[in-house]
Amino acid sequence: MPVALSCSCGARFDVEDSFAGQELLCPQCQNPLPVPAHLRRAARTSGYAIASVILALVGAFTLIGTLVAVLCGLGALVSIRRRKDELAGRGLALFGIVAGTLLTGLTVFALSGVEVFGFMDDVRARLQADYVDRSGPLEISRPTDGFVITRPSYLWGLAGASLRQKSGGSSFFLLADPSRGAFIDVQPARPGAQSWQAYQDGVIDAYAHSRTGLRVRDRRRLPAAGNVEANEVQIEYTTHGGSFTHLVRFYRVGPRGAAFVVTGWAPLRRFPRVEADIRKGLDSFRILGN
Repeated sequence: MPVALSCSCGARFDVEDSFAGQELLCPQCQNPLPVPAHLRRAARTSGYAIASVILALVGAFTLIGTLVAVLCGLGALVSIRRRKDELAGRGLALFGIVAGTLLTGLTVFALSGVEVFGFMDDVRARLQADYVDRSGPLEISRPTDGFVITRPSYLWGLAGASLRQKSGGSSFFLLADPSRGAFIDVQPARPGAQSWQAYQDGVIDAYAHSRTGLRVRDRRRLPAAGNVEANEVQIEYTTHGGSFTHLVRFYRVGPRGAAFVVTGWAPLRRFPRVEADIRKGLDSFRILGN
């Protein structure tokens, strides 16, 4: 937009506001004439920079949102550099990049199981909340399947099919506390023609076929409850997903009655924190009709 200027020699002429803050020569006397800086149009804030901040904050812990926030921030910096006279918002773009990067890293840590002073527990719980049903009473009775078990606390819930598949648990019945990566799995035991001891040994041996570094830490017979006998084996092993501790319990009603394998597990380094909960859940298990 042209702006009128006046020279001390009396000359008057128009200049474009793009010359704001510069010096021009008077067309008549050739003396330098400063063009006022306030004539420059205010630069508008980059839309990419604004989007970067919004996505970083609103999309926190969604991975996609935070990654797009970083990309938008980088795009904003490039645009601002190329059109520095027209675009502003470099600070916003940098904030979006930094926040998006940090939140992306935290989300990856949360999903991979790394703990940071317990904060990741809350993040994992939020990320996997949709996979666990925590409604109803703590005690869960399954008359059709022949057992009763009690959730250790309201942090535990019944895992849905998606979480059962991701955790490697039984498709039969699985309790989960996603915030701490802890699970309790129930499945019927079918020893067939094997002896009860041979069946138990076979279950433990099966761990060694798909895992490495298998270590049996403890093996003991539990006090009998009525006519139900129970044995417990504690094992540790390593897979491509990390190291884990499992408490495997074998329950059987008499020589030919109903039998179940109930397993509680968690990552090795986190197991001491959740062992009390896992044992509480295992101790609550009862075979119906006994």
